[in-house]
Amino acid sequence: MSATPTEAQREEARSRFLDLQAGRKGSAQRDLQNWLRSDPAYMAAWAEIESLWQQTAAPGQRLAKIEAAELAVYLEAMDLRQKRGRGVRNATLGLLLVLGLGLTGGVWLNKPHLWQDLAADYVSQRGERRQMTLTDGSTILLDADSAINVDITADRRRVELLRGAASFRVSHSAVPFRVRFGEGEVTVHGTVFDIQLLQGGGLVVLQEGSVAVSYPGMDGPRMLTPGDQFVRSGAQLPPQVSQVEISDATGWRDGRFVFEMMRFGDLIATLERYSAGRLVIASDMLAERRVSGSLDLDTPEAALQSLRDTVGFTVTSLPGPVLLLRP
Repeated sequence: MSATPTEAQREEARSRFLDLQAGRKGSAQRDLQNWLRSDPAYMAAWAEIESLWQQTAAPGQRLAKIEAAELAVYLEAMDLRQKRGRGVRNATLGLLLVLGLGLTGGVWLNKPHLWQDLAADYVSQRGERRQMTLTDGSTILLDADSAINVDITADRRRVELLRGAASFRVSHSAVPFRVRFGEGEVTVHGTVFDIQLLQGGGLVVLQEGSVAVSYPGMDGPRMLTPGDQFVRSGAQLPPQVSQVEISDATGWRDGRFVFEMMRFGDLIATLERYSAGRLVIASDMLAERRVSGSLDLDTPEAALQSLRDTVGFTVTSLPGPVLLLRP
């Protein structure tokens, strides 16, 4: 028996761990020891889950030990103390406390979506594009640092995009295939399309077939044809549908990301999924700017440099590594 757990064994370990944490002990707890003894790989999978759990306990315990001198270093690096008012300084201090919490424990930096990952069915890591085939024959390509839940049965086909982006090639069936993204939902029977979660909305690009997109505030489902792009981005803008160049809109699958009038905060969130560290925007005005262009996702450092030269913002390096972006 192998001591290296399979993905299925890791998922079973995660499920058992969540049952215990949720208080559903009973038979689950009584059966745990027998399950662990049945295969060394189960023990290894369980150890991985426990290690992640312990990582999240340390930051809370260490936060009280962060010294004022450390916070002063961050304040000086950000250069906001004397330039802006007390309200901004207080907000900055709050941001630095959050940074300190994550930096001391390492979780905010390396595992910012730890709990979501534990509950998700499929997860891709930073910089990784992950391909998978579902039991109904449909295939999904997860973009970097993305997560989904899947519910496929004989009479139900449902997927929820929890974060990031994904490309779907849905097998034909009389059972509708539904994908939930934030407050929206896509319904299809067999087609090829991409979905990306955005701040306050999402983006859907149809490559083949047809889909119906539903979103709050719309009169009813909106049918898309190949080349259509549905966008809901930012709380102030209504959903919009426009024609796009499919090869550009789906270029992220090969690492080429083309964007047009995209919210800067959403663009940086996309780039961060390919970066080794964290990218933090310290200005709402900067985050809401609309930008156009193209980036190579597989070289995130060069992409950020290109953005800095064209958009115009400063980058401050903090320990972690954390890069602070501001006007």
